[in-house]
Amino acid sequence: MDDWDKTYGPSIQRPEALLALLVYVAAHEKPRGFMDGDRLLVTLPEQKRVLQGHETTGGVLERYYKTILDKDSKWPNDVRAELQYNATSALENYGSPEIVTERIWEGMTKDKKFRSDMLGVMSNLANQATLERLVKFRDSQQWAEDDLDRIDQGIKDVKWWLERAEIMAKTRSPEAEARVIVSEEETKLMLKRVADAKAGRCPKISAVGSLSSRASLDALSLLYTKINVPVAVLASDTGDVGGIGAMVSGRAELMFLDGKPSDVAMNRHGEKWNALGLDETGKPSGAGPAEYVIAGRAVALIVNPANKLESLALGQVQAIFQGDVGDWAVIGDTELTAPAGPDGKPGKLGINLFGLRAGGGDARSSAAASVFHKEGVPANRLKRMTIQKDTAEAVAAVSMDPLAIAFVDLTAIPTTGQNVKVLPIKMGTGEKAKIVQPTPENIKNATYPLSQRLFLYVHPKASDTAKDFAKFIATCGGSEASPYADTVKAVMETYQKHGLIPIADAAIERAANDALAEAKARKTAKGKRK
Repeated sequence: MDDWDKTYGPSIQRPEALLALLVYVAAHEKPRGFMDGDRLLVTLPEQKRVLQGHETTGGVLERYYKTILDKDSKWPNDVRAELQYNATSALENYGSPEIVTERIWEGMTKDKKFRSDMLGVMSNLANQATLERLVKFRDSQQWAEDDLDRIDQGIKDVKWWLERAEIMAKTRSPEAEARVIVSEEETKLMLKRVADAKAGRCPKISAVGSLSSRASLDALSLLYTKINVPVAVLASDTGDVGGIGAMVSGRAELMFLDGKPSDVAMNRHGEKWNALGLDETGKPSGAGPAEYVIAGRAVALIVNPANKLESLALGQVQAIFQGDVGDWAVIGDTELTAPAGPDGKPGKLGINLFGLRAGGGDARSSAAASVFHKEGVPANRLKRMTIQKDTAEAVAAVSMDPLAIAFVDLTAIPTTGQNVKVLPIKMGTGEKAKIVQPTPENIKNATYPLSQRLFLYVHPKASDTAKDFAKFIATCGGSEASPYADTVKAVMETYQKHGLIPIADAAIERAANDALAEAKARKTAKGKRK
């Protein structure tokens, strides 16, 4: 797959796009260009180029599946898991999932051993055929007790996903999950808009500020180009002092900041900044330029499910990560059992700390760590914490350690297969105490303390294109209508892929509806299991 990317250039950027293409070609007699959410996956010309000079589509697919399902693969586990997920998702959406399940059954039958690492794949493929095959596989031979337990758990998981899918289908309209194949003509227009934007044949939008989310800004401008008109956002990372200076001098149309302007910036440019504000009649209001809170970042505190603690006060979080408290017994209400010491007596409930590194290689982890250090515990006051390269590693560490606690990127916690508990923050004391969850609403209104909001400011004399683009990202696409894509979902996913939490009203409503449907599915599935 990598060789194909090198051969056919940047228009084909992701292995999963190529996989989806191959599956789609195999499952449809007359393939055409198509989209998946905000991603233009492939076009008809690309399909022809990819397949030209290569073996048959079926042969390519067989080789690809054999590689990613090879238990002796030298790929890192996280890479192999992602490829497996992409494969099953593509097959589920565009082709026949039996192609992957056949490889799974062949491998397990040959080895005469149940592969627990395939549970996630089979859950993703949750269909009746998989369930029946798994039950038949369980009854086909004698198993060791551990293997039998895993198989039974796999059967329960697939049943739950089947029940969940049925309930979700009933609680959401078909339009809410639209996945529409676009015409070849529309695909060509989309590609032309993207080409025009890359070549600079489009309006330019000047942006400044603390651009810690530069990658998300580029992705959002590309999405806007695909579904609206081509734009090129020319952004400079200036910080708030330089950014406000550029805005008041008219050199910038948009400004992005991780928080409101600082006192230093306002002391220097405050008077001119406030003068940019206009009222409904277009007269100076003295309130500054138009302001939008477009997204947020949040740190989640996670513990092992064996820890029965329900929340932590911010002061307790600081005491734990600063090393002032190193025993869960001091925190209390954990119901943890202390391991026996050398003398056979119960020892201390030592707290094992895990977290992320600011300024590390993973951009999302680094951004989350920066939020934790700014809003929770300064980096220079951390004690005895084990650094993990990303949230996935931290989740894995905590899931295996009842005495562990970690701070992680909220948006990067796996939605399935994870075995950790997110702790809310307790604010206040006594009867006035409130338990604050890291929800989009609480991040938007700044009540969840371990979070940061991303602000967008629009110059009153900005171009119509700049104002339309600002409205598009500020409303999470809720102000736009597209004939071929769920715009709100596309913008939400773009934010989330870059570690940002969409907090526009349309996004919060969409997330709330999804959460209600998910909760209903879990409740119904739990009732059926009983």
